[in-house]
Amino acid sequence: MKEIGSNRIKQDRIFERLSKTEEQLIYDLSVVFSRSEGINFAEKGVNKDKIHIPQVNLALLCSANDGMPTMIRAIPGSIRDITSLYNSIKEIGLKGKTLILDRGFFSDKLMKFLVEKHLSFIIPARRNSTLYNYLVKFKKHFSIVTD
Repeated sequence: MKEIGSNRIKQDRIFERLSKTEEQLIYDLSVVFSRSEGINFAEKGVNKDKIHIPQVNLALLCSANDGMPTMIRAIPGSIRDITSLYNSIKEIGLKGKTLILDRGFFSDKLMKFLVEKHLSFIIPARRNSTLYNYLVKFKKHFSIVTD
């Protein structure tokens, strides 16, 4: 484990094998804050909580079927979410997969990039998106009924 943990090439080999069997992959980014001087990846960056202390971003790509990780990367805290996704896709060379992303990744530039990389994707539009050209008026609450 120690050898694999410090060897990026071996990590890539393991994650490549795991991702080959999966059709749908979920990508997300988490943040870990740290004032430790021993962590060179800890850099001041942008985060949803607007906290301005050094952070490390953790990128995770996992199977939509069983939640098994197919990629885990520690990324410097100064790298933005969308940039981390671009770099992750380039590094692991995904093709023919479907990526499931949260609305924080929504952008025309990203969708064009995913199409160029031959990836399908599911990404919700932002609530204020100009893609919506109509207003939905709800008269009642709605719920999902399962059998």
